Amino acid sequence: MIPAPPAALLYSVVLCFPKDAITDNKSGLPNNATLASKNPLDMREHVGGVFDLLSQSSARQSGFKGTRCIMDKQYKSSRTKAQTVQDRQNSTPRRESEKGDSQATTLVSLAASAEKFHDGGGEAYARIDQDGHREVWRIGSKAFKNWLQRKYWMATNTAPNSQALQDAIGVLRGQACYEGPLRETAVRISGTDDCIWIDLANEEWQAIRIDANGWQVVDNPDVTFLRPRGVLPLPTPVRGGSLDELREFINVSDDADFMLIIAWLVAALRPRGPYPVLSINGEQGSAKTTLCRIVRSLIDPNKAGLRSAPKDERDLMIAGSNGHIVALENLSKIPDWLSDALCRLSTGGGFGTRELFSDGEEKLFEGQRPVLLNGITELCTRSDLCKRR
Repeated sequence: MIPAPPAALLYSVVLCFPKDAITDNKSGLPNNATLASKNPLDMREHVGGVFDLLSQSSARQSGFKGTRCIMDKQYKSSRTKAQTVQDRQNSTPRRESEKGDSQATTLVSLAASAEKFHDGGGEAYARIDQDGHREVWRIGSKAFKNWLQRKYWMATNTAPNSQALQDAIGVLRGQACYEGPLRETAVRISGTDDCIWIDLANEEWQAIRIDANGWQVVDNPDVTFLRPRGVLPLPTPVRGGSLDELREFINVSDDADFMLIIAWLVAALRPRGPYPVLSINGEQGSAKTTLCRIVRSLIDPNKAGLRSAPKDERDLMIAGSNGHIVALENLSKIPDWLSDALCRLSTGGGFGTRELFSDGEEKLFEGQRPVLLNGITELCTRSDLCKRR
C-alpha cells in the first residue's frame, strides 16, 4: 500500500500538473511549456489533472481518497476568497438606501416650485401650478403624491420607490411647517371682512368674489380652498336671475316658510358663524329629501349630499371638516348627545381624539357649519337646539 503523501506535497503537485498538460503524455509527465501560463485561480483544471492521474493508478486504494477531500476543500476555500476579492475590484455595488436617498433628494428638488405652507392645526399643504391654474393639496395626500410622481417620471423617465417618496414627503412637511407661512384653509366658503369667496370647485379652480360692488368670477383666487373627496362643482353663475324662479321647486305651505329657507341660504353663505339650523318636517311623500337636496346643491353640492345620523361625535366632526354644510336625513329622533353636538357645530366648537398610529398625538376638529335636518316627526325638542332654528 502506498502511503498518503503530505497535503503540502500534493498542493505543489496540483500547481505543476495542469489537466491539458497530461493529455499528450502517456506517462503523465507535465508539459513544462504551459506551466508558467497557468493562473492559480484556475485550480479546478489542475485538480482535475491530478485526479484523472490518480484514478488511473493503483495508488487510488490507499490514502489518496482522504487527501483528495482535503485538496477539494482547499480549492473551494481559496477559490471563494480569491473570487470575492476579484468581484470587489471589478464592481462597486450601490446600496439600496443610497438609491433611495438620491431619489428622495430629486423628489424634494422637483417640488421646489410648489408654495408650501401650514394651517393653524399644523397640517402641511402645497399650492402648485397646474395647467395654467393653482391647486391646493395636503402634502401626503393621494393627489399630491400623484403630482410628485408624475414630475419625477417626466424628469427621469423612471418611477421612484415607495421609501424615497415617503422620505421626500417628510422633508416637504418639515419645510411647510417650519419655513412656510401660516395660512387659513377653507372648504367651499371663505372670506374676510369686506368680501366673500365661493369655490366653484371646477377643473379651472375658479372662485366667485362677492363684495359691496357685486360679484365676479376670478380665475386664480388668492384663497386656499381645499377639495375634499366628494366635493362637486357649482355651475358658473350668470347675471339676471331671480329668487322667484326657485319658489316653484320648494314645496312649503306658504311664502313665510319660503322666506325662512331663503334666510337660511343667505346665512349659510357667510364665511363664519354662528349658523342657524334648518329643520324640515313633513309626512311621508312630502318631498322632504328633494327639498333638502335642492337647498344643499345651491351652495355646497356633494356626492354624499344627505347622510344618515352619525354613530358618534367624531363622525359628525369629520363630516363637518369635509364639507361646508352638514345635512342629515330621515331622522326618527335626535338623541341628547347628537343634539348637543349639533349645537356646538352650528355655533362653533371642537372635538379632539387620539391621532391614528400615534401614542400621544391628538387630532383636533374645529369649525362652524350650517346644519340641515329632515324627518317626519318634530326633531328639535331640546331647548338649546330649538333656539338655533
